[in-house]
Parts: sequence; structure tokens; C-alpha cells
Amino acid sequence: MDVLVTDNSDSVSSSQLVTEFDFTPIFWNYLVGLDSKDLIAELVQNDLDQGATRTTILFESSYLVCEGNGEPIGQKGWQRLQKIMGAGNEVSAKRESIGIKNHGLKTAFTIGDEIHLKSDGKSIIQTLYKNGRDQPPYPGASAHPVEDSEAPTKGCRIVIKYRDSNLEVVQGEKIGFGAVDLESIGELFKSACASAPEQFAGIVSPEITPHYDIILKHWKLGEARFSFSCTRPRKITKRIEVFKRQCIVSGTCSTLPGPLREQAIRRLIAIEGLSRDRIASFFRRRRRFFVEASWSIDARGKPKTGIGRYRYPLGYPLNSLKAQTGISTNFNAPFISDNIRHAPAQNDSSNTELQAACNELLIDALKYSVIPQWRADGLNLLVPNSDTEGGGEVARRFLAELATNGALPIIDYHQASELALKRKRIRTKLVVRKVATKKSSKKNRRYKFVIPVLTGEENGIEPILSLLCPSAEMQLDPRVNAKIVHIISCKDTPGFCKEFITFDEDDVIARIINDGNQYFGGIVDPEREFSDPFIARMYLDMIELLLKGKIDAEQEDSVISALLLPSLNGQATAFRNLYSVVSLPSDIPSLSLPPIIDNSLITHSIFKRKKWRLKRYTMAKFLESSSLESSNHQTRKKFWKWLSRNGRHVAPRTRPKLADLLIWPDKNYNLCKISDLCEPRSKQVSIVLASSIRRPHEQVLNSKLVSVGGKARISVRRSPSKNEIRNWLDAKLVQFETGNQTDIATARKLRRFEGELGILLKDRSIASKLKLIELALPALARDGTIQLRTKLVLPNRENSRIALPDRFLLNDRKNAAMLSMISPGLNSPTATMLLSAFDADPGNISAL
Repeated sequence: MDVLVTDNSDSVSSSQLVTEFDFTPIFWNYLVGLDSKDLIAELVQNDLDQGATRTTILFESSYLVCEGNGEPIGQKGWQRLQKIMGAGNEVSAKRESIGIKNHGLKTAFTIGDEIHLKSDGKSIIQTLYKNGRDQPPYPGASAHPVEDSEAPTKGCRIVIKYRDSNLEVVQGEKIGFGAVDLESIGELFKSACASAPEQFAGIVSPEITPHYDIILKHWKLGEARFSFSCTRPRKITKRIEVFKRQCIVSGTCSTLPGPLREQAIRRLIAIEGLSRDRIASFFRRRRRFFVEASWSIDARGKPKTGIGRYRYPLGYPLNSLKAQTGISTNFNAPFISDNIRHAPAQNDSSNTELQAACNELLIDALKYSVIPQWRADGLNLLVPNSDTEGGGEVARRFLAELATNGALPIIDYHQASELALKRKRIRTKLVVRKVATKKSSKKNRRYKFVIPVLTGEENGIEPILSLLCPSAEMQLDPRVNAKIVHIISCKDTPGFCKEFITFDEDDVIARIINDGNQYFGGIVDPEREFSDPFIARMYLDMIELLLKGKIDAEQEDSVISALLLPSLNGQATAFRNLYSVVSLPSDIPSLSLPPIIDNSLITHSIFKRKKWRLKRYTMAKFLESSSLESSNHQTRKKFWKWLSRNGRHVAPRTRPKLADLLIWPDKNYNLCKISDLCEPRSKQVSIVLASSIRRPHEQVLNSKLVSVGGKARISVRRSPSKNEIRNWLDAKLVQFETGNQTDIATARKLRRFEGELGILLKDRSIASKLKLIELALPALARDGTIQLRTKLVLPNRENSRIALPDRFLLNDRKNAAMLSMISPGLNSPTATMLLSAFDADPGNISAL
């Protein structure tokens, strides 16, 4: 069915139209929607409109009193107060003031039935019982102010008596207002104290209200004083000024909030499209007005995260989600509030313009002031509150704008490496890819910056990814708040993949597998990427992190097959071909060893996993390879130097195999087998046999590999061998020829030799070996010739009576008995000796 709609409003006479408005039910509905917690803000706002610098509010046991030191109420003000609600038609609204609708004061009806306003020697009453207490409630106000001797001459005093009985409405909907108890008044006082610094910080501004005091006193809970102040403005660019605010809190109340510090930035803009009358004088500067952004700071001025709210300049209630900006920055501008003053009116076009002006101001503040000064901490202004709906999207728009303008805090690879190591607390020297950074340049840079983050994580920049990121790329400063990192790394952020991009675990796997990457270039150079032990450790750290649910078994197998790691000689080698070794030297290039993983990587925890266990190349396998036996003297010497320092790392069961290697140095640092070394128990024996035994070097004696004469697997002999003794004897005996007449020097040598034999014979082990050797020891006869000891007669009483010639008699009585153990002399002369004696001295009858 077609319906024809015609507009015939022009044909209707204005005399036929009437304005009828059943106001009272709407008034009650308006009151029931108010919150008593808004009362303090409304009272302060009234004083602020009157130019006050101090507001004192007394919470007495039966009433509330508010008094400011501003201008007294003027004629037009009294006229507006004669209206129970509303202004702007029959009575002019406030001009250039914060509150213009005559609505805010009605919040007093949430705790009382009457509002007494006293100023300039006059007073007026607004009441909910116009017709008297004995009649149903009906709103009304005094027809005109009356003289009041108690009214102050300056400022305004508002007195609200607490509602002591229930109020039930009879007009319209059934609405009731309960009596107010002292507990509720106490909660109102505590709530006002808790929210005061945040809610009223915006009321101080240079030139207009640089100082403001709010004093809250409760008859029982104590007093709270809030002293707000701000510094003088300082220009940073054309039409942009910065200043600081603070709120000092003092008093006797037990639940006082902490102090407040803010940094504020403001800009004057032209009044375009906005009615001048709607802009409060607080914001106006001649033909312009300012909008402001502010944020919490610490004692040093560094931006802090928080909950950003709109201000007008008072802050809206702290529990109003709609009054939150979505980020950690406050916006202060002449916003038009909704009817209950809980948030800017959503359908007001001027609010949209003001919001755009605040956004533009914040962008400029970040670009030209905050980020240049505070770097990563400057982005704390954009951290969203998790309770604010759409806060992430608000921050995303700002971040995209900053990224496009190149205003975000970014750092190069070297700076990122230092920060990553600091955050990981690695107590090692900073190692960066020197070769990579030399070859990297701006020509290789593909993006304005890169964000090293794990996919789906909200923990901020991942230090491991930061170290593995292509060194040519600039990186987002890792000190940026994790919430900001999460927002900007989302693919929905404008500019993603074009001006900036993430470097995540998929990019790392692509570099390991070496199959190219569309975002970060083609195939990587394995020698440059995987030959550095430090970078290799970072790859292992990342793989271990990914094994906790980021990759499946199939991807893990692909990584294992493709992974390259540095060997001992610094070559990038396939992981599957590498061995682990702890007890072998790595600095002897001539040793023939299989590919062994760099020592610094052996202890990595990833190798405890079953799939990642390294093949072990032990000392036993090395010795079985006979590599050392075929090595030259210099190589074996280097091996010993390593072994002397690392002997404790060699397994005891492997040590005996080392004994037969020519690696053990003697006193002269000539290499031999351990069996070739001898360290006699007696120092005298060591001195005697020094020329025929090879005593161990001090390094051998001090090493923990061997013992001297003990029961260890490797032990140095304490007793010289039979051959060593024979060699010593042979070297000594060639000095003496029998039958020759001796000189003094030869005689001394012979006596010394006999003395050394005596020392050796004192050692039972050596004595037993000497007895086994067939010896023909030289000895000195009495005639001064050298003869064989076995052919000389030992001097005694019987042999002396015979008077043998001196050539047959032994001239050594001191060592005769001991030397007789191995080479005994004759106890009696032979027949030949006797005949020779008779021939030589036939007349000696006594001897005969």
C-alpha cells in the first residue's frame, strides 16, 4: 500500500500551536538518575564559575556546608536559582561559564530535600516540598531572594540538610528516595577524598587559575586538604605550550590518596563553528581557545601509564567508562556534557571537532616533545586501560600516525643487542655480528622499523628475536610498553607490512631452513649467520622456546635437518654431523678430529631433549683413532700442555691409554712414555743416577693425572730399572783400566764411584738388581794400581802375616764389606800369589 506524506506545517497558524510540558514527572526521573558522588564536583564547579580559588566543604553530622571565596551571586544568578531547573530561555543561561544549564546543583537533592544558597547578604531556597512537609513532595524554589544576615558578603555558601525520612513521588512513575544515614555521608566523604586529585587537577591552568585549594572536613573522619597548582607555560613550538601541574595532599584523614603530578601541553586554536557563548572563559584567549592534553609523570617528569579521562575542565566521575579517553592521556577542552555530566555528549558535533583537535595536539606533543625527550617511555601516553572499551583501537590510530611520520622510538642492531643482553642478564662480553654489520647498510633496509615479537604473545619485544633480527633493519625500542608493542604489531594496524613489520618465529625458522623469505630478503649466508657461537646460541634459545607449543613435531624435524651450528674451527656445520666433546683440546689444528660443536654451546639445555642429543666424541675414541701417535713432536707437546691444564676432565678409565703415548715431559722437557720416567725415593739416588734415568718434569708431578709410586692408574716408577742401572755402571766403568798405575784424580774418581755404589746398595730394590748383574768392579790395590776387586785379597791379620806384595792387597777397608755384596774380594791368597810372594822375598822366614 502506498502512503502519501504531505508537509502542511506552513498552513498551520502559530496561534493553533501550544507549548505544554508536564515538567514534574520528568524532573523526578532526572533526579533518580543522579549520583550523590557527583555532588562535590558540582559544588566545586559553581565556585570555579564564580572565580573562586578555594572551596571548603564541611560534612557535619546533620548537614553539608560548601563555601567558596569567589564572587557573590549576581542578579542573573539569583534569577536562575529561582528556577528549580533549566535556564536559557525565560532566564538567560550562564555565559562563558562551565555550567550553563542550571542542572548541576540538583545533585544536592540526592542527600537532602532542601538547598539553602546564601550570598551577598541574601539567600534562596530550592526544595522538594514546595507545598509543605504535610503535602506530597513537589519541587519548587523561592520566588525571590530574601535578606539573610548569616549570608557571606563574598562568595557563596550552600547548606544541604540530610534527608531524614523517605520521600515517595506521587506524580508520574512511582519513585522513592530513601533517608540518608551517617554511614552514607562517610562513604561520600571518602569517595570525594579518593577522587579529588584526579578529578580536579584540570581546574588549575596558567593565567586563569594557577592555584586552587579544596578542603574537605568530616565531623568524625578528619580533614583532607588538596592544594592544586601549576607552573608557568613554556613554548616548544608555535602555538604549543607545556607546563606542569601538581596536587599536594595533606590532612588528618586516614585514607588520604597520594600526590599527583602531571605534564600538560596545550594549543590555541581558532573559534570556528563553535559558539563563543558556549566556550567557558577558562578556555578562552581573546578570539581563540585552547585544548589540552595531559598525563601523569613521576618525580623526574617521566610519563607514567594510567587511565586517561576527559575534562571540561573538571574531570568526569572516575567510574564512568564513557568519560575515559581509551589511552593514558587526559583531554581537557570545552566539551559539552551529557545531561548527568558523566561524559561528553556523544551526539554533539562540537565535541567531535574538539576531539579531533585534542588528537592532533597529542600527535604533535609526542612527535616534537615527549618521544624526543623520553624515547620509549614517551609512548606510555598511549597505553590503553584494559577496562576501556575500544582503548586499543584509539591507541592504534595514534601509533599508525606516528609510524607514518617516523616518530616512533627506534634503535639500530647494536643498540638492540646491548639492551637484549642486559634484559637477559648475560654476564658475558657483548658479541655482535661484526661481518654482518659491516656489510649491512641502509640500502639493505626494507622497512622503517621491525618489531621482534612472538606471534600471539603480549609480553613485548622478545630479546632473542631482537638479536636474530636482520642487522640492517632498525628495531622498535624494546623498552616500549608491552601493550603498545602488542597493538602496533597487529596486522590491522595501518602501515603494517608496508612501513613496518614484525620479525617473529616464522621468520627465524625460514632463516634456519634457508628457503628464502618474502619479507626479509632471499637466502641467508650460512657462514655469516651460523658460524658465530653467540648467534648460534640465540637460535638454540629461540628453538627451545618454540618447542613449548609454537611448532609441531614435523616442523621440529625440518629444523633439525636444516640447522647449522659452529664447529670448533668456526665453520657452520650441519647439526646432525656434529659431535660433542668436553675433554679434548680445541686449539690444536693439526689434530685430526671429526666436526665437534663449539665448546660454548655444549651446555645448552636443548641438548637434553631426546631428539637433540649430540653424538659424543670422547677421549677414548680419540685415542683409539691413533691420531696422536702419528702426530709430530710439536703437536704432542701442545697436547701435553692442554692435558696438564685439563687433566681433571679426563675420565679415570681412559688415563691408562695415555701412559703409552709419547707425551710426558722429563726434566729436560723431552717427551716420553710414562714408563720411561723414574722418580727415586731417595734424593741421593736421584743425584747418583741422574745421567741414566729420566726424571719427570714438575708439570707431570703436579698434574692430577699421575701419582708417584702409588696405586693410581698412571704411576711414575720409584725404582730404576736393571737396564738403567747397567747403563749407569757402563758409563762409570769405562773410566778405569786395570793394571795401570793411578794418579790422584783417578783414585778420587774410583773412591767416588765406590761411594755412589754404596748409596745405591742402601736401596734394597736397587741392591737386588745390582746382584743380578755380573759385575767386575775395579778396586785400588795397595801399590796404587787398579785391579779387579775379585782378584784382590781382603786385608786381615792372617793375610798380613804372610806379607803379600802390595799389588795383591785391597786398599779399601771403608766400603769393602758393602761392596762385597755384589763383587766380593778374596779372603785368602791364591797359590800363585803365595809363590809370587816367596819369589819376591825368600828370606822372610817369619812370613814363610
